[in-house]
Amino acid sequence: MDVLGEFDYKSLVKSRIRELNSFGKSVTLKQLAESIPVQYTHLSRILTGPDKHLSEDHLFALCKLLDFSSDETDYLLLLRSEACTTNLARKRYLQAKLAHIREAKKLKASLKEFSTETLLKEANYLFDPLCVVVHVSLGIDEFRKSPHRLCSSLGISRTHLKEILLKLKDVGFIEFGADGCITKANKAHFHYSPQHPLMRAHQNLLRTLGLSRLSRTDEQDRHSFMVTFSAEPGTFYSIKELFQKFIQDVEKNVLVARNTHTYQISFDLFKWL
Repeated sequence: MDVLGEFDYKSLVKSRIRELNSFGKSVTLKQLAESIPVQYTHLSRILTGPDKHLSEDHLFALCKLLDFSSDETDYLLLLRSEACTTNLARKRYLQAKLAHIREAKKLKASLKEFSTETLLKEANYLFDPLCVVVHVSLGIDEFRKSPHRLCSSLGISRTHLKEILLKLKDVGFIEFGADGCITKANKAHFHYSPQHPLMRAHQNLLRTLGLSRLSRTDEQDRHSFMVTFSAEPGTFYSIKELFQKFIQDVEKNVLVARNTHTYQISFDLFKWL
């Protein structure tokens, strides 16, 4: 049973009871009620109804009786707290904490699927921020047909460019023909998930590279904006939603645009205090 993928602690308790019984163990609500202890009818009403909840002590006792691990027990207790609280700020806090646990679990599972060779290839790509710039620029016909023209624009040597192209090939982002020319620049595989173990380090490297380039870009080819403000948490979440909508609108424009230039947008919204 995938405990950390569920959203309701009562469903988890009932599923664990069925699971143990399927393994030949005789587990009934009456037995559990006596062991907690709590009245059987009370326990039954709680597990079948949406409005009533177990106390933390009773749920903790149930977790022990049903062989939940310590991490699983903590997760069920968090689910119970999130279901019980009437404080909106605390509910959001608990929801974020539960989401973090679920994402961490997904990341752990995905890491097991990574081969050492695959992770090494991805590390080579993600730790060279120019790989992203070159990859996107290869969507422009003149650069795909003559990649060496990128050298002067980006200020890199042909040797460095060749290394970048090989990294892009290793992760499956470009393909070479028999004559050694680039036959395909796979734009569909552009973004790695934020849950990727190397993604944050990659973003920091790309941001540093972008700031360096920004300082050397003419005013007519750039637009910079920065603001520090104070507000309540609700405003923060509203702005975050506006960010998401803006990104979706940008994506719609980019998908139908002709590839003639390479651009970059960087957003940073965070809490100082």
